[in-house]
Parts: sequence; structure tokens; C-alpha cells
Amino acid sequence: KPGLRSILELLIGEIKARVLKLSDVRVFEIHTGACVAGVRGTDFAVTSEDGRASDVEVYEGTVYVESLGKEGERQGQVEIGENLSTRVEREG
Repeated sequence: KPGLRSILELLIGEIKARVLKLSDVRVFEIHTGACVAGVRGTDFAVTSEDGRASDVEVYEGTVYVESLGKEGERQGQVEIGENLSTRVEREG
């Protein structure tokens, strides 16, 4: 099923995901109030404290992280590699 999407909304708390490389999954993303983190075939965690700040930790593979603007629009994208982490804080 080309184009299959898995999107999780994280308001407060933490999601740790191990995503296997599945050919039918095209998008796997975790949305918080501060960012969008997405992968395919990796092991990572996303923590959201208050919807305004998020931490992304990568244990294996690569994760892309996009910050969100004041209106929730996606802004610049960066890639975070294995054993690295980043913190994203939303403006406003």
C-alpha cells in the first residue's frame, strides 16, 4: 500500500519507537507542539515537556527533525545521527 502513513501526536510525555524497515510504510512521524520527528528503520525517542519544547534522542539510525513556527508550519529540517540528540524550542 504505497503512501501508508503512521503519525503520532505527543502532547506531554515520551514516546520511544523502534521502526523496522518496512517497504509499505512511507511515513512514520511523531508530532509535538515544538517539532516533527520522522524516521524509517531506526530506534529513537521523543519527549515533550509542555508542547513548547521537545527532545529527540537517536539510539540507532537517522532521524529527521523539523522545527515548527508560531502557526505550526514546518520550518528547517536537520538530520540527527546515531547516539546524538537535539532539543527544539518553539518560538512565541
